[in-house]
Amino acid sequence: MSASAAGPSAPDASGKEFETFAEAHYRLLNGFAHLIGVPPDVSEDVVEKALEDLWRNWDRVESPLAWARKAIVNIDRARIRKERNRARAEARYHHERRLTGVPDHTMTSLEDHQWVEQTLEVLPPRQREVFRCHLEGLTTAEICERLGTRPDNVRQNLRLARRTLRGHLEARREREPAADRSAARQREEGSR
Repeated sequence: MSASAAGPSAPDASGKEFETFAEAHYRLLNGFAHLIGVPPDVSEDVVEKALEDLWRNWDRVESPLAWARKAIVNIDRARIRKERNRARAEARYHHERRLTGVPDHTMTSLEDHQWVEQTLEVLPPRQREVFRCHLEGLTTAEICERLGTRPDNVRQNLRLARRTLRGHLEARREREPAADRSAARQREEGSR
């Protein structure tokens, strides 16, 4: 990629100017993102994308702060559009499933989270705590640090938790087909 397509090259004076600008205005731009309603969990990503865009256009920009603010607004609008389109597609999918009479067995993320939490309740407290950390994506070393325990203990708790959950889920799966048949029978009797 040529230097002009990727923005100015880092070692030159404009690169240093950009670094100085970015360091001096990062918190201000992050505050601006919060002010216009960008959710806190994505505001840093939005600001970083805006700064990347600014870097690519640095040699052509006359007012970097105004340009960065406008970029933040545009990036957030694109994010909102994407979320709205995803929600519409999901709603269409569920609506079509209802119209065709196909049962919808999908769960919302809240229902999914609630189901996981409810399922984890079968575990003893320490195994539940270790397994929750594992679900967060923490490594064994990070779990050890967070819970103040040894790696062997973490691995053993994970192994026991998996065994307990596997047994619980298999028992639930065996009970569900009978419940599904009963519900289908009730629907048939209700439609007569």
